[in-house]
Amino acid sequence: MSFFNEPYDVQLILGLTLVGVPDSWDDEKLAGYMKSYSYAFGSNEVSIMSVFIENAGKSERKAHITCNNLYSKQKLLKIRLIPVICGEESKFCQIITVRPYCFWMSFNPDSYPVPYMLPKYGSQDLSYELVEAKMLLHKNNIHPSIVTCLMELNLLPKDGGYWSASEAIVIWLGLKEENPTLYNFLEEMLSKIKMTASTFEPYPYEVDDELVYTPRWEQLLIQYNNDFLWPWEDINTYNKLHIKPKGCIRYESSRKRWVVDLSLEGRRLQKCFHESYYGLVGGLAEALKWRLEYLRNRNKEPTAESELKSISDVLDKVFQIDVDNSQKMLLIEVLKRPVEGFEQVCPREQIEQLIAEKIQRNDNSYNFLN
Repeated sequence: MSFFNEPYDVQLILGLTLVGVPDSWDDEKLAGYMKSYSYAFGSNEVSIMSVFIENAGKSERKAHITCNNLYSKQKLLKIRLIPVICGEESKFCQIITVRPYCFWMSFNPDSYPVPYMLPKYGSQDLSYELVEAKMLLHKNNIHPSIVTCLMELNLLPKDGGYWSASEAIVIWLGLKEENPTLYNFLEEMLSKIKMTASTFEPYPYEVDDELVYTPRWEQLLIQYNNDFLWPWEDINTYNKLHIKPKGCIRYESSRKRWVVDLSLEGRRLQKCFHESYYGLVGGLAEALKWRLEYLRNRNKEPTAESELKSISDVLDKVFQIDVDNSQKMLLIEVLKRPVEGFEQVCPREQIEQLIAEKIQRNDNSYNFLN
């Protein structure tokens, strides 16, 4: 999945930017290397679910990634610097810096864009990058550099495969006795890492401290039913498209969850109801209720027309879900019942009539409902 296909909240909460990515690396190699290298700092897995690598241009090559969970992001941020060996015949060292992903947002067409990131990352953090580079030179912190050398020679996995942190020292010391020639080559690579670390300077950072700490979170996030969501009315660019704020409910069979997709007025927002927690039928009921409550909270009162259209769309998706007929009948019963507190929006008789007509119209394809 592409990084920018993720919703803004996912980019903010789980996003990282890697600066100094080797020119020869693609998405797959980057994700695999990051995952394998992280085992040097503990056995817990780092999971990456999307990657986007920027064109190199004249500056350092960057990659934006989203992790699958907050632990993975925190672990990579704690690592901070990752030395890698590059080049074919002539080997050299390059250092990748791990930083929080930063994006810019304008709240109206006339306002200046301001940066948002989590956690905030300023000049003090840049100085920590320099300290971390010096730490690579310390004799008691040789393990990360050894791991880099062993990964380059495929003596440790670099495709995302697991390895135990204790293996690196065992392999390194074993080669000193068993294969002195290879060990000397590893020592040469180790010296290149030390040379690069000794002259390392933090990569350019486009955001100064004033900009970093100016944005206020209450501008960006609102809280409703303990969920953090993005504002819809910051930029009115999409109003001219006459997009109606009705929302969309769909079922993701691969992840077994119902999703309320609020791609409205230029904002992609999502709320998920997982089958493992709510059940298949309960998840749909919760999704229907949450959508209506959210629209009302945003002063977007639903209408009979919008609700009939929404129910019609969901019914089409129910027909396509790969479950037994009895489950589908239960889902249809949920659609027939008006959501509590919203009975006045659309009479039950209209909903039942719509469902009956669609079932009859699709009788040849969906004869299980007879």
